[in-house]
Parts: sequence; structure tokens; C-alpha cells
Amino acid sequence: MSIAGFADVYPHFCCAENDYAFYYNQPDFNWGAVIYTMCITPVRITPASRILLTYKSGSTDAGEMWLVRKSSQQMSPAETARYIHEKLSGGEAISVPFGWLGSVGNYISVLHDCSGVSADEYYLAWKAVTDNTSPMIRTVKVLEMTT
Repeated sequence: MSIAGFADVYPHFCCAENDYAFYYNQPDFNWGAVIYTMCITPVRITPASRILLTYKSGSTDAGEMWLVRKSSQQMSPAETARYIHEKLSGGEAISVPFGWLGSVGNYISVLHDCSGVSADEYYLAWKAVTDNTSPMIRTVKVLEMTT
């Protein structure tokens, strides 16, 4: 389902009330729901890249984030999402070390290292759980670091 589809079905997920942040909340999804989010537009990642994630989290918890190498085939958005899901399910994605940090009322920004990743185009995916963590993601950006 697209972000617009999620926003239509889940009223708090991406709305003006939350400054259009992705909010993996309990009222919309119930307690303990596991939601996978997949970006179907590929991004260029190099060993000098960092993934900037700005979010709030209700507690500190293990997180999961992955990079899936872009397919060489032309695919529709639905086919791309299915391709990403298959790669995640088949263990063919690159895990990005990640953990939610409890931040309760304030947004925090964290840079995730990509130094062990080969330069290529990737789809980004992550998992959120609607337990005590219930993250609210404001920003996801890929930055190229220079020295």
C-alpha cells in the first residue's frame, strides 16, 4: 500500500496533526503490530553514505533496517514492493545496524553507517513495532560524507 493509501486507512499515520511524520501508533495499528516500510524509489549508496533518521520513540528497542539492491528490471510500484519483500524474506538484503533510542517528547537524529556497503542503487526498508516504541519518523535522508 502506498503512503497515501496508509494515510487514508490509518488516520494518524501521516497527518497534519503529526506534521506529516510516519507514526506507527497503537490507536491505528493496535498493540504489537509489525509494520514494514519499503521505499520503492532507489537511492544511491556508497561506502561514504550515511542514512539520517530523525524520529521520536517511546522506548529504546532493537530496530531493523535494510538495503535491497535495485532490480535491473523495469517494475511497477506494486512489483517493486513485492521484489523488496521477497529479498527481505529470502535474506538477500543488507542489514544496516540500527536501534530505536527512547526519546519520548523530542525528535532525535541518528546517522547510520554504510561504510561496508558496495556503491550501487538500493531500496531502503525498515521495520517498526507499535509496542512501547511506537516510533514517529520525521526524516529519512541519505547523506554523502566527505573528509
